[in-house]
Amino acid sequence: MENKKSFTQLKNEVFNIEKAINRILWRFKNENIKVNESKIIINELDQKAVDFLVNWINQQKKDSLIENQLFVKVFCYTLYHEINFYKGDVKMGVKKLQEQLKLPIDYHYSKIHDTLNTNELINYLEKIGANTMHPLLRTDEQEIENINLFKKNNLELSKKILGTWSKENVYKSLNNTISEIINKFK
Repeated sequence: MENKKSFTQLKNEVFNIEKAINRILWRFKNENIKVNESKIIINELDQKAVDFLVNWINQQKKDSLIENQLFVKVFCYTLYHEINFYKGDVKMGVKKLQEQLKLPIDYHYSKIHDTLNTNELINYLEKIGANTMHPLLRTDEQEIENINLFKKNNLELSKKILGTWSKENVYKSLNNTISEIINKFK
């Protein structure tokens, strides 16, 4: 009977994460108790161990949100746009966000690099008056005008096609911008 704790001792038991886990492991992984043959009677210590772990996990979630406020804001902003894109389908919006978060950071940096260069090219074509409609939708006259524009602006157009922005500069700029924003708002 010395192993048994009194009701007062059970009530006053203090848990930490390790003690709570050990209690649950002892209860469910006890080598003297066979699986499917156990008739475990849940006692107050078991309940306290589970309550402690549930509270600890909930506190960790709160702390994580507080420590990552910038991520939370950007997540909400992006989710808002995904929800609008998927016409109110929150699950699809979250799924798409999770897919993006699984991708390596280099993928996202490369997308920005490609987009910047594509927009530079499109802006330049519009600036010189090129017709940017799909080639199959252009008339023969419009196609000839484009060819003449391209010949006239061949050197600059070649630079734009190859890309105005280097990967190194875009990545460096992204790193600087991101770290400055983190430091500004943390």
